[in-house]
Amino acid sequence: MVLGGKADWRLPSVDELGTIIDYSRSLPTIAPVFSCRWTKYWSGSTDLIFGLDDNGGKPMMNQRKRISFALLFVFALTFPVCSFAVHLHPEAWYVDIWCPDHNGTVEVVLSDKTRVDCLTATTAIEFDFADKWYEAVGQSLHYGKMTQKKAGIVLIVETQNDLKYWNRLVAVKKYWGLKIALWKYTPEIAE
Repeated sequence: MVLGGKADWRLPSVDELGTIIDYSRSLPTIAPVFSCRWTKYWSGSTDLIFGLDDNGGKPMMNQRKRISFALLFVFALTFPVCSFAVHLHPEAWYVDIWCPDHNGTVEVVLSDKTRVDCLTATTAIEFDFADKWYEAVGQSLHYGKMTQKKAGIVLIVETQNDLKYWNRLVAVKKYWGLKIALWKYTPEIAE
């Protein structure tokens, strides 16, 4: 694989993945500098996935199985980067640009240990890629209830094909009369 002009990328070992956990956060995650919001990463170690559990963020290792995970590649053993081949940018990239521009706080942990992607004075906002619009509906309503703020969704629309998901979200909101604020976010808006 050639990425960034380099061809000697590899998956990091479980031990290497364990060194980039940020324990200073209320729920430990991979350090934000790596722009990764996943909790499970495929390691270069034989048949192991490295992850952070959903109950306190403790490191764990599982056998590889059909679960969602991110590929974290390492170049020259020193600089890991997340690779999301199907998206132009990771979700965190969009959140980190949009949320401060709207006077929000990024990734607020709630009392039930769920995380609001962006919390403003009036709205609890879930960010999601267009094809996950239906997940964003439930999450935003939950975050709104937990924070006693209005629910909001920023739907990341990266391609013309993604517009069909935006249209579905708008139609469902209208049909059910959902009180969810909606924003369509494209890479052109972010840059």
